[in-house]
Amino acid sequence: MPHIDYYFSVLSPWAYLAGDRLEQIAAKYGASVSYKPLDITALFARTGGQPLAARAPARQAYRLQELARWRKATGMPLTLHPAHWPTNAAPASYAIIGAQAAGGGDVGALVRAVLRACWAEDK
Repeated sequence: MPHIDYYFSVLSPWAYLAGDRLEQIAAKYGASVSYKPLDITALFARTGGQPLAARAPARQAYRLQELARWRKATGMPLTLHPAHWPTNAAPASYAIIGAQAAGGGDVGALVRAVLRACWAEDK
């Protein structure tokens, strides 16, 4: 059976905007999915990337334009400046890892709910 290891950040608006497309693709091809939340801040530090606040103002502005385009393209609600972002991603990441390790429930739905809480519901 095909398998997908999905590496993502619970802080990422792009992961939120992906919606349930990953699950749709997995279902189409009979693939299982393992959700692998990662610490994007640590990844940036190790790979030369910069957190948003350290980026040039022009790059920050372009990011907002691109997010607005994708919000329109997907038809998904998206708060460009969520009240609780950035935040400590560890609790949500550990909850996802724990739920997956327990082997029950719809982990994809949990991931989408965590992302939606930040990027659409401002929680």
